[in-house]
Amino acid sequence: MARLHESLDAVGRHLQREDPSVRYEGAWAMRNKYADLRDDELLIRLHEKFSQKVNFERIDAKYHRSIEQLPAKRLKILGGAFLVWLVPAAMLYASGSAVAWVIRGFRQSNA
Repeated sequence: MARLHESLDAVGRHLQREDPSVRYEGAWAMRNKYADLRDDELLIRLHEKFSQKVNFERIDAKYHRSIEQLPAKRLKILGGAFLVWLVPAAMLYASGSAVAWVIRGFRQSNA
């Protein structure tokens, strides 16, 4: 989605530079004009029509970099989720152990 948004934004800014009377309302407004097309179809058409005028290589390179970094980001999120689960569980276990230790201490002193 970010790739499409950046491509639409680049085309919109190009059209506005080419003809200052054109009012660019943003990528999402531009996307709504082509609601009948899927995202991949719209990207193909943008590349076909504006590849000589707009630098899509920077946008595509950024997209591919983000795709390459996705497994590491996913692993980082899973690690964080594991810690969010582990820390409260460990604290609860430690609290239960402490309460049991105190109870055992009182029972032994009464005997």
